[in-house]
Amino acid sequence: MQFVQNFPFFSILLTLMGAVASSVMSGKRARHTTLLLMAANLAFTVSVMIYTLQTGDSYAYKMGHFPAPWGNEIRVGVLETVSLTVFLLVMLFSFLGGMRRSEKDIEPTKYNIYCILTDLTMLSLIALVYTNDLFTAFVFIEINTLAAAGLVMMRQHGRALVAGVRYMMMNLLGSSLFLIGIVIRNDFQDTPDPAIRPRDSIDGLTPEDLTNIIHEAGIVGMGGAMFPTHVKISSGLGKVDTIII
Repeated sequence: MQFVQNFPFFSILLTLMGAVASSVMSGKRARHTTLLLMAANLAFTVSVMIYTLQTGDSYAYKMGHFPAPWGNEIRVGVLETVSLTVFLLVMLFSFLGGMRRSEKDIEPTKYNIYCILTDLTMLSLIALVYTNDLFTAFVFIEINTLAAAGLVMMRQHGRALVAGVRYMMMNLLGSSLFLIGIVIRNDFQDTPDPAIRPRDSIDGLTPEDLTNIIHEAGIVGMGGAMFPTHVKISSGLGKVDTIII
């Protein structure tokens, strides 16, 4: 195994250690730690992306003695590294762009908590992109929910608190459905349910028909987090002519 293949594991471990260390740091040092973690993770991810592009193949990395599904395992390939690079760049630019505003809105004594939640959000994104087993995916969905909801509520204003609670409720509902989906037994027929089978033509369908199809398929995400898409679209029926997704 090439040394560069260990970088995804280093990213997860380093970010976790940085989040723990930030708990005893001042706000300024915690912010520097978060920026350092983002830069280090970007360097790790780009290095692995170059490696996977050169080899043209993906690889599995066992985090223990047992492979998935009995043990924790990550899978690294071009898709994973490119996706994670985009996520990390968005986090880095968002953190830098909101730095002055966050200093005004967040109490100085709680700024290190803001950095810890940012680190945990970054950690969960890294783990969710790389994971190759459902147990790890479920664990980090929960970590992502708690960290992201905490970030929303850091301003401690009325609307921020309501938005954070609503965000957490929707994510907990989505993660519960995810867990139910894991334990539902597969019939191994490899045939899609009629509710999600592609339609021959959608030109003759009404907006209500399309909304029902989206509802039956269980599509979520429009409107933020795991908000049911059919509810968001239903609120615009008769008010919006065209939706571009």
